[in-house]
Amino acid sequence: MRKTQVWMIAAILISGILASCTKKKETVVVPEEQVEVVVDTLNPLPEYKFIGRKNYVYGIFKYLLDSINPGYTKGELCIPLINVVKADATNSNDIKVWGDYWVFNYKLKGDTLKTISGGSHPGLMHVKQVGETFRVTKFDQVADGSDNTPSAKKIFGNLYTAFRQINSDEKERQRKRTEAIRFYVKQNKLSIKCYQDEGWEPIDLF
Repeated sequence: MRKTQVWMIAAILISGILASCTKKKETVVVPEEQVEVVVDTLNPLPEYKFIGRKNYVYGIFKYLLDSINPGYTKGELCIPLINVVKADATNSNDIKVWGDYWVFNYKLKGDTLKTISGGSHPGLMHVKQVGETFRVTKFDQVADGSDNTPSAKKIFGNLYTAFRQINSDEKERQRKRTEAIRFYVKQNKLSIKCYQDEGWEPIDLF
């Protein structure tokens, strides 16, 4: 797992989740109707909740929220970003999804979403279909430090180049992230105008 402070990066959302890539770089876009808003009276921001249960991306989204995000400083809102490099769904008991997975946590200050934590978790998700929904059964995660490149090459194999193209493209990641937040704001009719990573200038949403 590579935890990084989000201000070190310049970018599922889930309005823009995912991919199109040269080596079967695939982008999964989640339709509006697959987003459910749950209002918590103790939280000024509606929860962003993916409910497209008939899609393996749902299982990944839940895993990022339930198993990865608790390792970060809690915010008022979490919006994962799921960049799929390739998915092999030939076996519904072990759907393999190679990707570059991120979580971003925010707090609202005025009309600005302030990023307080987040990071990248690339690797291979093993997803199982359970009835009409999906859940992650195993996550082969790229290691940190000196083992980062060797483990990434081992996990991604001949997809390594495609993965590196996605992972290193900060401009595209920021574009998808901005789209995701913009969609969330419009969907919930919020007055949020921008988001801001610590140490960086705010990024306008509209």
